[in-house]
Amino acid sequence: MTRSIVCEADPVSQTTTDPFDSIVAKLKLDDEQKHAAAELILLNPDLLLEQYKNSEGLSIEAETLTKNHNLVVAENRFATALKLALYEGDSAQARKYLTKCIKVNQAKNSIYKTVSEDFDVVSECVLKFYRAKSGSA
Repeated sequence: MTRSIVCEADPVSQTTTDPFDSIVAKLKLDDEQKHAAAELILLNPDLLLEQYKNSEGLSIEAETLTKNHNLVVAENRFATALKLALYEGDSAQARKYLTKCIKVNQAKNSIYKTVSEDFDVVSECVLKFYRAKSGSA
């Protein structure tokens, strides 16, 4: 005779807390805002900081690319500067880079519109995420 043991998992112990989703819920972001905030989070900021000391370095490069009419790459650099500025905790600089992204936006990226319209709440979400991740929340 074979006995089978059925073990039911405790759903509470299986629940993991995702800091991003928790912040999104607290700020009551809609799906579009959540997507915009997620797009602004750097996956590996340390790698960027090795290459560019800060967001200003990326912005300077982007300005040069803009002057040389290389707008697609300039847009990418401004977008990365925007993300890096948020990582640095500087929402004023991030807003400045967002404006530049929109100005050179060759792909007509709709994410910039969402971020621009809801900048305060989207940037707050990203800033809170970085603070939570670093343990300074």
